[in-house]
Amino acid sequence: MSKRRLRRVATLVARGAPPAEVFQAVTAEVAQLVPAEAAVLTRFDTDSTVTAVGGAAAGGYAYVGTQFEREGHRVRAGLRAGPARADRELRGGAWGSRCRRT
Repeated sequence: MSKRRLRRVATLVARGAPPAEVFQAVTAEVAQLVPAEAAVLTRFDTDSTVTAVGGAAAGGYAYVGTQFEREGHRVRAGLRAGPARADRELRGGAWGSRCRRT
């Protein structure tokens, strides 16, 4: 089943789809694969913000392109070379509350 999900995303990349469309597809596939109520793909920027570059939720994810301030010690959880879950470390503050409302 995960090969089909990967193939769908790879097809978008091969067709030259814009990054926003690829990121949206990635988060939709991840949300279904895990399974999760929502998935968000973020970029940690150098100006102490986090930008939502893709998102998927049952009712839609309205925060793609939105920047959120990084908040204190919670930043460390996201500054890894791999994926990070927001179950505990990143739930606080404006970013976490918007993720929960979606």
